[in-house]
Amino acid sequence: MVFTLYNVKFKKGSEDWIIASGEIHNETSRDYKDAIFRLVLFDKSQTMGFGLIKLFNFNRGTTRYFEIVIDGISHIRIPQIARYELVLEAGH
Repeated sequence: MVFTLYNVKFKKGSEDWIIASGEIHNETSRDYKDAIFRLVLFDKSQTMGFGLIKLFNFNRGTTRYFEIVIDGISHIRIPQIARYELVLEAGH
């Protein structure tokens, strides 16, 4: 399964937490009535935390915008984000 992330950005939310936003492109040959993804953030040596992205009617060949809160990680850690990964947790 291939899902590609584009234009991923991180910013301070209304509280102390990180807001992650961007776009996910469904490059699979499957339409999803619903799909749940885990966006995992890493610093140079370990996992920092994650947030869940829920998309409905995510059809093949489409690109969808997302914006989620990464709870428990202060926005002051944004410069420490070295990479991120997208994992499909469930899809129907």
